[in-house]
Amino acid sequence: MRVQRLPQAGGTAHIRVAGELDLATADLLHEAIAGAVDERPERLVVDLEGVTFADAQLVHALENALDLMGERRSGVRVVRPSRSVMRVLAICHLDHLCAERS
Repeated sequence: MRVQRLPQAGGTAHIRVAGELDLATADLLHEAIAGAVDERPERLVVDLEGVTFADAQLVHALENALDLMGERRSGVRVVRPSRSVMRVLAICHLDHLCAERS
């Protein structure tokens, strides 16, 4: 899995994720989220376009992002999830975070 944290711009932190997200790779996403939130962005955007597989570790990472954002939690957004990733988010009632659906 690859996780890329882009420089914050206009109060928005962006994280791009590609590959398989599971127990073996989830720490990379957790670290990127924590690092991005440490910069106190107004919004956190997690781009999942390149994710080919995700399990409950994605759910844990997104719930952690919501917790870390605190009162800014409404600024957490997921963009470009695949249909299978969207299904995981919907089952876990996190599909409301999706700004775009594929």
